[in-house]
Amino acid sequence: AQIPISDKGYKLSYKDKIDFTFDIANFENNEDWYGDGDFDYSTFLEGESSLFLTSLNGRKATITLKKNFDIENVLNFKFLVYLAGDPTDIEELNLVFTGQSIGYRFPIRDLVKGWNFLVLPKDKFSFFSPQTDEKKLSSIEKIAVELISRPKARTIINLDSLWAEKGKDYLKDWNSNSEKFLSLKRNGNS
Repeated sequence: AQIPISDKGYKLSYKDKIDFTFDIANFENNEDWYGDGDFDYSTFLEGESSLFLTSLNGRKATITLKKNFDIENVLNFKFLVYLAGDPTDIEELNLVFTGQSIGYRFPIRDLVKGWNFLVLPKDKFSFFSPQTDEKKLSSIEKIAVELISRPKARTIINLDSLWAEKGKDYLKDWNSNSEKFLSLKRNGNS
């Protein structure tokens, strides 16, 4: 059998979509995280470190970063999370964005042991506000990750990269409707 070789060349470029994504957090030591976490220089996918949280016996562990960004045109958030142990030891894991008297919470479920590439649709976040008018704002001032283990359990997670995507029309170029394996995020010099 012979395989015909074509003289045609194909190139796929996303330079026109460069504004479709932006980094929110890289979980590196040059970011001003505070709370119960610490940096891990051995378990990471991007950069030089990840940030890990440990919850023991139902105690809530939280890390927070003050960062201003706008989520008005965001469709999805993508998040790299490493789970070292048994997924059933997690009682609760939340990604929380807060602004002026408003907040958005996404409960993270269905983690597996090892690295998890999470796609978190903005329209699936729960909105909370102590104000009665509950006007949804898009200006975020703070990010938090909350982890609670089950009683008599210890849970460790590593957080590596969190970014936002404003569009997903690039999926049709790859004949795919799943965002689980594709992203417009640039890594390094790529």
